[in-house]
Amino acid sequence: PPVITTEPAGITVEAGATAMLNCQASGEPPPAIRWFRQGHPFVSNDRMTVLSNGSLHIIAAQKEDTSEYECVAKNLMGSVLVRVPLTVQVNGNWGPWQTWSQCSASCGGGEQTRTRLCSNPAPLYDGHPCPGDSSQISRCNSQACPGGPSRALGSIIGNINDIEFGIASLNATVTDSPNSESRVIHANITSIPRSLGEVLRMTHIARGLDSDGALLLDVVVNGHVLQLQPRTNVNMKDYTEDYIQTGPGQLYAHSTRLFAVDGVSVPYTWNHTITYGHTKGKMPFLVETLHASSITTEYNPLEETLAFKIHASISKVPMDDLSLPLLTLTPSMSSSFG
Repeated sequence: PPVITTEPAGITVEAGATAMLNCQASGEPPPAIRWFRQGHPFVSNDRMTVLSNGSLHIIAAQKEDTSEYECVAKNLMGSVLVRVPLTVQVNGNWGPWQTWSQCSASCGGGEQTRTRLCSNPAPLYDGHPCPGDSSQISRCNSQACPGGPSRALGSIIGNINDIEFGIASLNATVTDSPNSESRVIHANITSIPRSLGEVLRMTHIARGLDSDGALLLDVVVNGHVLQLQPRTNVNMKDYTEDYIQTGPGQLYAHSTRLFAVDGVSVPYTWNHTITYGHTKGKMPFLVETLHASSITTEYNPLEETLAFKIHASISKVPMDDLSLPLLTLTPSMSSSFG
């Protein structure tokens, strides 16, 4: 039987391009080559012809040309058939724009949109999608509304309780109330930080041990505390705090804790760094946890004395439980050890 000497390979071309499906065979007597499309004999036309060497030549390929073609070589000794797929990619093209939608406001400035579909034609066989946007937005009815503007834009800057909060954006809308002659104002202010409350900064300076083995410690206090009634019952809650070695001679710790004021829980945040002589080495573990429990306090207003008691222990954090957040070191409490 004949032997295919140049076997056609499946190809992919863009719509409008030229495609060539090569197919050559040898044998004795020399075989004749015929082309079929999905089992039906191929009929030449002004775009698709079979060349003298047996190859199928297609010009200005169209999406309808996508199919499986068969090259059949036949002589008196038999025939042989090979199949080859041809894929014509079609790039997307936009259809016409639809009509504009109704304006979102009758006055004071609104928006309207229109859309178009990528369907003239739609992309096929991994063809390129339509370039550009599928929708447009346009301003409409920009004339002023009776009774004043319907929107307000602005910014807010300053500080509250001595806390700077940067620049906040104000966005408000004003609409007529459907049930009365009043107007309804909806406003949104962004970039407002959470309530920080009072901030107390403490600096602990440890000066080593005296001749009797007592730790010498100075504390500098500056800031604000929550104002409470004289006979308020305050209870400190147990807490844990992770200490992280952030560098030679430097530790960082952060925790959110609770204390109860006449039975009402009040949260507060403790954020600090500790610096010490780097020659004293590092913590034995990257992260260690401080456990504080059984905290009691007693203030004597007559003697102006404060007594407190706390049970404290430190343990390592198992590696399986270790999850370090990204640190932003803006300490509100710092300690220095000589």
